[in-house]
Amino acid sequence: QLLAKQAEIKGGACYQASGDCIGYWSKPDDEVRWSVESIKPAYYEISILYSCENRSGGDFSLTVGDTTLKGTAKPTGGWSQFTKKVLGRMEVKDPQIDVILKGTMKKGDFFANVRTIVFRPVTRP
Repeated sequence: QLLAKQAEIKGGACYQASGDCIGYWSKPDDEVRWSVESIKPAYYEISILYSCENRSGGDFSLTVGDTTLKGTAKPTGGWSQFTKKVLGRMEVKDPQIDVILKGTMKKGDFFANVRTIVFRPVTRP
């Protein structure tokens, strides 16, 4: 799993130690990046652990290597109430990849708080 505190952040978003998450993510130009040096090539289910208050949310993309998954952050009941959202399944072939999270369309004050990106190995369909 990719932790918020391990991310490289560009823009106004920042790591919040108190919530162990990336917060203040308000601009589509903000970019959250993880450089993964050694992931086992396999087929994975990719999910995000996030929170979002009622006046926030929006669409985002998660690019893993050369594949882009899309999702929508919907209100979870508050900034401290995290929920898991499965974004999709994909094959990872290269043990060294960049994982990039970007907002595409904000639906309120902020996109979401992000705690982790999870890669769970699954059986290929």
